[in-house]
Amino acid sequence: MNRPTTAIPAALALLFTAGTAYPQPQPNQNTRYASALYLRVPADKIAAFIAWNKSGPGAKAARERLNADSNLIGISLRQATYAGVNAPQANFVLVAVTNGPPADPDPAKRDELYRKATGMVYADYIAKARELSTVTGSTLSHVHEMTPDYQSSEGDYLVVQRIKVAEGRNPDLTALNREVRLPMNTERVKNGAIKGWSSGHLVFPSGTSLPWTGTETTLHKSLASAVGGPGPGGATGGGGGAGAGGGFGNPAVFAKVAPNRNYTQYVDRLRESRTVVRTDLYRVVAAHRR
Repeated sequence: MNRPTTAIPAALALLFTAGTAYPQPQPNQNTRYASALYLRVPADKIAAFIAWNKSGPGAKAARERLNADSNLIGISLRQATYAGVNAPQANFVLVAVTNGPPADPDPAKRDELYRKATGMVYADYIAKARELSTVTGSTLSHVHEMTPDYQSSEGDYLVVQRIKVAEGRNPDLTALNREVRLPMNTERVKNGAIKGWSSGHLVFPSGTSLPWTGTETTLHKSLASAVGGPGPGGATGGGGGAGAGGGFGNPAVFAKVAPNRNYTQYVDRLRESRTVVRTDLYRVVAAHRR
């Protein structure tokens, strides 16, 4: 199965480290980066795994890391509700969001932090965590566009669309996202259809041969909103559903935020710029933020 993945040591380190080769954001770009660790948890260990990250050692370590690192914005655990075709064999994703690329750790300070939070040094903590889960892959993404006050909480749902950007069309997609799709989704946040929307590209792993090269995420307050139920957040309300955040958007909203543009031409450009490879649905089961 083709999917972004790394060996276990590198995958574990991804939540804490960054290489100096990672590109720095330009002045007009968001500075957020998202490190994702894909995990497979056996059915009989799911309850214990969630408890570990919600209130146990995982939660204590997360809160201590937030206290110690001003660039760490939040850490969340997401459980897969629906995984699309060719998805990694993982039923959980642990995501750390940082302001700028994650920093290289000082091993001694890291051990001190984990000992203070959990009573264990880092290596012992990781060994305990690995008794509950198996790492299946990891990614690092640079978030380019994000609606204001984007913030996930426990109980929220995220519709995550993996996209493949067409060769040579990244500038076009970037322009569409920044000039049209971000304003459209900001308007949807204002009218209560969604909680947030973001888009970004893979920094690690990288390369055009990857099955997907970018991610578009729509944040919802409920499962009904995420899957397209009735009302302002759902399909019949003209703005929500699993495809809306990474889809074309409502023509009425488009006309409001881009009155001088042609909707049909916009849709054609978006179709030519990227392809949705698969759609995943996650529920936030633990969220720690400053």
